[in-house]
Amino acid sequence: RVLFRSSIALLAFTLLTLEVHSLFPPSKDMPSPGFMERGLLGAVWGAFAVACLWLARLRLDSVLLWAWRLSGSLAAVLVIGLQVFLLNPIAQVADVGALPILNGLLIGYAVPAALAGLARRWVDIENTEATRLLTGLTASVLAFVYVSFEVRHFYDPYFENGLSVVGDVELYTYSFAWLLFGVALLAMGFWREAPALRHAGMALVCVVVAKVFLIDMSGLQGLLRVMSFLGLGAALLGMGYAYRRFGFDQRQSQRRSA
Repeated sequence: RVLFRSSIALLAFTLLTLEVHSLFPPSKDMPSPGFMERGLLGAVWGAFAVACLWLARLRLDSVLLWAWRLSGSLAAVLVIGLQVFLLNPIAQVADVGALPILNGLLIGYAVPAALAGLARRWVDIENTEATRLLTGLTASVLAFVYVSFEVRHFYDPYFENGLSVVGDVELYTYSFAWLLFGVALLAMGFWREAPALRHAGMALVCVVVAKVFLIDMSGLQGLLRVMSFLGLGAALLGMGYAYRRFGFDQRQSQRRSA
């Protein structure tokens, strides 16, 4: 019976993989899988893994649990290893579409990030904090990469220039986008009472602070430099207020419960 269920899971995974591959027939210009095919494949594998995880929680099925582990690991290796580090659109020129937001980056990074975040809510069946930490870290990294590449896509839709041409306005946009993302992580950390999200948000804000002082200060001129420092100062004041208020409220509630 276990062998039968394992065969069904393997055949379903293989069928989904072949269906994705059939949408991108190889050509002379691109004989190997391109960015869009790898992105869709990572999203499909991630969706299959999350579906197996959800069913495993309902049925307490060890076969589905191992299907989630294996397919989720494959999806993470594909998306993180290839799409983020080795074969990202900057390292390998990719046509992801000219539209902002609604382009290949959404499938390649945002969808897997959302799936990893969804999986983090259901990994309690694993009874290990490491799995929860890994899924949360994967979701945060992919969301950060998606935001960064969307900024690059806005100024270079076809990723033809790589990092060789980065203007002052683009430098400021990165600081602004990363700062908003860091604040969003902090807000989610307070809302979900998740220290890991708060720490990730604070770490990203520190990165933005370092970027502003080390890069923006020398790269930006005039009004852009003033706006960069004003925005950073306002964000730091807001985060200080949030930590004083919400952090204090959480400590008070923990003391009362104790």
